[in-house]
Amino acid sequence: MPCAEHPPDLRFVFMASNQILFRPGLEVWVASQQLSFCIANMCTDFGWEHGPYSNQSLLPGQKPWRAPLDALSWRVEPPSPLYRELKRLRHSEEDGAVARDSWVRGWTGLLRGDHVPGWRSRPVGKMPHEGSFYPVWLLREFLCAIGGSGFDADINRCEGCRMPCSCTYRNATATTGGAWHIGRPPKGGDCEFEELLLPTYVWQRHPELLAAAAPPSVLRLFLDVRGELRRRDASDRRDVSVSTVVDQIASYISSSDAFQHVFGLKVPKADFDLIETALHATLRHARRSELPPPQRGR
Repeated sequence: MPCAEHPPDLRFVFMASNQILFRPGLEVWVASQQLSFCIANMCTDFGWEHGPYSNQSLLPGQKPWRAPLDALSWRVEPPSPLYRELKRLRHSEEDGAVARDSWVRGWTGLLRGDHVPGWRSRPVGKMPHEGSFYPVWLLREFLCAIGGSGFDADINRCEGCRMPCSCTYRNATATTGGAWHIGRPPKGGDCEFEELLLPTYVWQRHPELLAAAAPPSVLRLFLDVRGELRRRDASDRRDVSVSTVVDQIASYISSSDAFQHVFGLKVPKADFDLIETALHATLRHARRSELPPPQRGR
């Protein structure tokens, strides 16, 4: 992507191979937005395998089931809680959610130590790449800006995902003389190009664009749909399939104007075919409505 002239309205959307788009309209939505932006995982991640909702009901319509999902609703008018909180953090450059994430401590420490010329010590950005989108002119500017910084060479030598990305998750370390070194993270994770570098660049260099930003267009559901996992619902003692609930989540999202920005789902560690099976009812309804078939992320 050379440093050249660019159509101002052209957008680039990041997709993953194990996500599924379950409703149409992504192209129109992305074209109507400036870019995507969020801080850490506060706009995208949902699950009840751990945390305060781990022992709650899975039945749709029940408040315990909807509470963690509704926390991800995003609406400008009237502003949703997530919209207000993201606006507050963005304006105050409060990056504590990223700084507290031990998985990216190397990246945070690298910038906090002022080891990279041209990059400020804060704010430090992080955002899941699934469904994120940017104007092409901004991506070209970003690639030109990192030239000569040390990140450009690192981007081209990634081994883990066989595509350009750098290795700054855990073990970016400062060395003597103000230099720094980036090495491969011990537990994998090779998408820092678009999950760390790019969100940080946008937050530091183009804060004027963020007032019109929207969250990424894909939610990540941290659920086990690989086996026959079932949970006992406390209210009526019925077993509820997690795959069934994934389908119900998609249906709920499709019917809510607070999720107008969400067009796809990803279940980490689950293959595309398995997610497609879990979404059988939603996709069947889409086909009956003569909507486009599900699309694989690229």
